[in-house]
Amino acid sequence: MIKSGLIKAALLLACLCCFSPDALCNGSVTGDVHISESDSSSETVQYGTVTGKVDVTLPRYRKGIVVYLKGAPERVVPGKATIDQKNLKFIPHVVAVPIGSAVSFVNSDKVNHDIFSANACKKFDIDDFHPGSSLTMTFDKACEINLLCDLHPEMSGYLIVVDSNHIAVTGEDGNFTIGAVPSGTYEVAVWSEKLKPQRKMTITVNRGETSSIVIDMKK
Repeated sequence: MIKSGLIKAALLLACLCCFSPDALCNGSVTGDVHISESDSSSETVQYGTVTGKVDVTLPRYRKGIVVYLKGAPERVVPGKATIDQKNLKFIPHVVAVPIGSAVSFVNSDKVNHDIFSANACKKFDIDDFHPGSSLTMTFDKACEINLLCDLHPEMSGYLIVVDSNHIAVTGEDGNFTIGAVPSGTYEVAVWSEKLKPQRKMTITVNRGETSSIVIDMKK
Protein backbone atom coordinates (compact mmCIF):
# COMPACT_ATOMS: atom_id res chain seq x y z
CA MET A 1 0.00 0.00 0.00
CA ILE A 2 2.80 2.39 0.96
CA LYS A 3 4.73 1.52 -2.20
CA SER A 4 1.70 2.18 -4.39
CA GLY A 5 1.17 5.56 -2.72
CA LEU A 6 4.78 6.56 -3.34
CA ILE A 7 4.49 5.66 -7.03
CA LYS A 8 1.35 7.80 -7.44
CA ALA A 9 3.00 10.76 -5.71
CA ALA A 10 6.04 10.51 -8.01
CA LEU A 11 3.83 10.43 -11.09
CA LEU A 12 1.87 13.48 -9.90
CA LEU A 13 5.06 15.43 -9.20
CA ALA A 14 6.40 14.60 -12.68
CA CYS A 15 3.22 15.90 -14.32
CA LEU A 16 3.36 19.15 -12.34
CA CYS A 17 6.98 19.69 -13.38
CA CYS A 18 6.13 19.35 -17.06
CA PHE A 19 3.55 22.16 -16.82
CA SER A 20 5.69 24.48 -14.69
CA PRO A 21 7.55 27.37 -16.35
CA ASP A 22 10.67 26.29 -14.51
CA ALA A 23 10.26 22.62 -15.32
CA LEU A 24 13.27 20.38 -15.71
CA CYS A 25 11.47 18.09 -18.17
CA ASN A 26 12.17 20.09 -21.26
CA GLY A 27 10.30 19.54 -24.53
CA SER A 28 9.51 21.43 -27.70
CA VAL A 29 6.48 22.25 -29.80
CA THR A 30 6.95 22.86 -33.51
CA GLY A 31 4.58 24.06 -36.22
CA ASP A 32 3.75 26.84 -38.65
CA VAL A 33 1.99 30.03 -37.65
CA HIS A 34 -0.19 31.44 -40.42
CA ILE A 35 -1.32 35.07 -40.14
CA SER A 36 -4.08 35.71 -42.61
CA GLU A 37 -4.95 39.24 -43.68
CA SER A 38 -8.62 40.05 -43.51
CA ASP A 39 -10.28 40.06 -46.86
CA SER A 40 -10.83 43.62 -47.97
CA SER A 41 -13.96 44.41 -49.88
CA SER A 42 -12.74 47.90 -50.84
CA GLU A 43 -12.26 48.36 -54.55
CA THR A 44 -8.82 49.29 -55.83
CA VAL A 45 -8.96 52.66 -57.57
CA GLN A 46 -7.73 52.56 -61.15
CA TYR A 47 -6.10 55.61 -62.72
CA GLY A 48 -5.86 57.26 -66.10
CA THR A 49 -4.49 60.50 -67.56
CA VAL A 50 -6.12 63.56 -69.13
CA THR A 51 -4.22 65.65 -71.67
CA GLY A 52 -5.44 68.57 -73.69
CA LYS A 53 -4.89 71.85 -75.44
CA VAL A 54 -6.59 75.19 -75.11
CA ASP A 55 -7.51 76.61 -78.52
CA VAL A 56 -7.46 80.43 -78.45
CA THR A 57 -7.47 83.12 -81.11
CA LEU A 58 -4.61 85.10 -79.56
CA PRO A 59 -1.51 83.01 -78.74
CA ARG A 60 -0.50 85.23 -75.80
CA TYR A 61 -3.57 84.03 -73.91
CA ARG A 62 -2.62 80.34 -74.04
CA LYS A 63 -0.54 80.44 -70.87
CA GLY A 64 -1.95 80.50 -67.35
CA ILE A 65 -5.35 78.90 -67.97
CA VAL A 66 -6.54 76.67 -65.13
CA VAL A 67 -8.17 73.35 -66.06
CA TYR A 68 -9.59 71.02 -63.43
CA LEU A 69 -11.94 68.04 -63.14
CA LYS A 70 -15.11 68.10 -61.04
CA GLY A 71 -16.82 65.07 -59.55
CA ALA A 72 -13.95 62.79 -58.53
CA PRO A 73 -14.95 60.07 -56.00
CA GLU A 74 -12.45 61.00 -53.30
CA ARG A 75 -11.88 63.65 -50.68
CA VAL A 76 -9.90 66.72 -51.65
CA VAL A 77 -6.34 66.63 -50.32
CA PRO A 78 -4.79 70.03 -49.44
CA GLY A 79 -1.48 70.93 -51.04
CA LYS A 80 1.22 73.58 -50.79
CA ALA A 81 2.27 76.40 -53.10
CA THR A 82 4.54 79.46 -53.11
CA ILE A 83 3.87 82.85 -54.67
CA ASP A 84 6.92 85.08 -54.91
CA GLN A 85 7.22 88.82 -55.44
CA LYS A 86 10.15 89.46 -57.72
CA ASN A 87 10.93 92.29 -60.15
CA LEU A 88 7.57 93.81 -59.17
CA LYS A 89 5.65 90.74 -60.35
CA PHE A 90 3.75 87.90 -58.76
CA ILE A 91 5.56 84.69 -59.74
CA PRO A 92 3.92 82.52 -60.94
CA HIS A 93 1.30 84.86 -62.35
CA VAL A 94 -1.38 82.16 -61.93
CA VAL A 95 -1.38 79.50 -59.19
CA ALA A 96 -4.09 76.85 -58.71
CA VAL A 97 -4.48 74.73 -55.56
CA PRO A 98 -7.06 72.40 -53.93
CA ILE A 99 -9.18 73.76 -51.10
CA GLY A 100 -7.47 73.65 -47.72
CA SER A 101 -4.03 74.30 -49.21
CA ALA A 102 -1.31 76.34 -47.54
CA VAL A 103 0.10 79.10 -49.74
CA SER A 104 3.34 80.86 -48.82
CA PHE A 105 3.91 84.46 -49.93
CA VAL A 106 7.56 85.49 -50.27
CA ASN A 107 9.13 88.87 -50.99
CA SER A 108 12.31 88.43 -53.03
CA ASP A 109 12.36 92.09 -54.11
CA LYS A 110 14.46 94.84 -52.54
CA VAL A 111 11.39 96.95 -51.82
CA ASN A 112 8.35 96.61 -49.58
CA HIS A 113 5.07 95.21 -50.86
CA ASP A 114 1.51 95.38 -49.57
CA ILE A 115 -0.38 92.33 -50.85
CA PHE A 116 -4.15 92.34 -50.69
CA SER A 117 -7.29 90.70 -52.04
CA ALA A 118 -10.65 92.46 -52.35
CA ASN A 119 -12.48 89.30 -53.42
CA ALA A 120 -15.53 88.59 -51.27
CA CYS A 121 -14.63 84.89 -50.89
CA LYS A 122 -11.24 85.71 -49.34
CA LYS A 123 -10.41 89.24 -48.28
CA PHE A 124 -6.99 89.90 -46.76
CA ASP A 125 -4.29 92.56 -46.56
CA ILE A 126 -0.63 91.80 -45.85
CA ASP A 127 0.79 95.18 -44.75
CA ASP A 128 4.45 96.23 -44.88
CA PHE A 129 5.73 93.06 -46.48
CA HIS A 130 9.46 93.76 -46.18
CA PRO A 131 12.24 92.31 -48.38
CA GLY A 132 12.98 88.74 -47.32
CA SER A 133 9.63 88.33 -45.57
CA SER A 134 7.45 85.24 -45.88
CA LEU A 135 3.95 84.47 -44.71
CA THR A 136 1.81 81.34 -45.08
CA MET A 137 -1.99 81.41 -45.33
CA THR A 138 -4.56 78.61 -45.62
CA PHE A 139 -7.33 78.86 -48.21
CA ASP A 140 -10.22 76.69 -47.07
CA LYS A 141 -12.91 77.30 -49.70
CA ALA A 142 -13.19 77.58 -53.47
CA CYS A 143 -12.30 81.07 -54.62
CA GLU A 144 -10.88 83.08 -57.53
CA ILE A 145 -8.51 85.59 -55.94
CA ASN A 146 -6.96 88.55 -57.72
CA LEU A 147 -3.73 89.41 -55.90
CA LEU A 148 -2.77 93.09 -55.92
CA CYS A 149 -0.23 95.40 -54.27
CA ASP A 150 -1.18 98.77 -52.78
CA LEU A 151 2.34 100.09 -53.30
CA HIS A 152 2.74 98.94 -56.92
CA PRO A 153 -0.55 99.19 -58.89
CA GLU A 154 1.01 97.49 -61.91
CA MET A 155 1.35 94.22 -59.97
CA SER A 156 -1.37 91.61 -60.44
CA GLY A 157 -1.58 87.85 -59.97
CA TYR A 158 -4.19 85.14 -59.45
CA LEU A 159 -4.70 82.38 -56.91
CA ILE A 160 -7.42 79.92 -57.96
CA VAL A 161 -8.65 77.61 -55.19
CA VAL A 162 -10.76 74.71 -56.46
CA ASP A 163 -12.70 71.78 -55.02
CA SER A 164 -10.62 69.16 -56.83
CA ASN A 165 -7.37 67.22 -56.64
CA HIS A 166 -7.04 67.12 -60.43
CA ILE A 167 -5.74 70.48 -61.60
CA ALA A 168 -3.40 71.82 -64.26
CA VAL A 169 -2.24 75.23 -65.46
CA THR A 170 -1.45 75.58 -69.17
CA GLY A 171 2.04 76.43 -70.39
CA GLU A 172 3.14 78.74 -73.18
CA ASP A 173 1.79 76.35 -75.82
CA GLY A 174 -1.63 76.01 -74.18
CA ASN A 175 -1.09 72.33 -73.39
CA PHE A 176 -1.84 70.63 -70.07
CA THR A 177 -1.68 67.21 -68.43
CA ILE A 178 -3.60 65.91 -65.42
CA GLY A 179 -2.32 62.59 -64.07
CA ALA A 180 -3.56 59.98 -61.57
CA VAL A 181 -7.25 60.47 -62.36
CA PRO A 182 -9.62 57.75 -61.10
CA SER A 183 -11.71 56.03 -63.76
CA GLY A 184 -14.98 57.85 -64.38
CA THR A 185 -16.70 60.67 -66.21
CA TYR A 186 -15.97 64.25 -65.16
CA GLU A 187 -17.03 67.79 -65.86
CA VAL A 188 -14.11 69.81 -67.24
CA ALA A 189 -13.97 73.23 -65.55
CA VAL A 190 -11.86 76.09 -66.91
CA TRP A 191 -10.73 79.46 -65.58
CA SER A 192 -8.95 82.17 -67.55
CA GLU A 193 -8.01 85.75 -66.76
CA LYS A 194 -9.17 86.93 -70.20
CA LEU A 195 -11.23 84.21 -71.91
CA LYS A 196 -14.29 82.01 -71.46
CA PRO A 197 -14.95 78.43 -72.63
CA GLN A 198 -17.45 78.21 -75.47
CA ARG A 199 -19.32 75.15 -74.21
CA LYS A 200 -19.74 72.82 -71.28
CA MET A 201 -17.44 69.81 -71.48
CA THR A 202 -17.14 66.34 -69.95
CA ILE A 203 -14.48 63.70 -70.33
CA THR A 204 -14.39 59.97 -69.59
CA VAL A 205 -11.22 58.52 -68.06
CA ASN A 206 -10.47 54.80 -68.33
CA ARG A 207 -8.01 52.68 -66.37
CA GLY A 208 -4.48 52.90 -67.74
CA GLU A 209 -5.50 55.08 -70.69
CA THR A 210 -4.98 58.69 -71.78
CA SER A 211 -8.02 60.76 -72.66
CA SER A 212 -7.57 63.98 -74.65
CA ILE A 213 -9.64 67.10 -75.10
CA VAL A 214 -9.47 70.41 -76.99
CA ILE A 215 -10.94 73.41 -75.15
CA ASP A 216 -12.18 76.25 -77.34
CA MET A 217 -11.98 79.64 -75.60
CA LYS A 218 -12.82 83.18 -76.70
CA LYS A 219 -13.40 86.61 -75.15
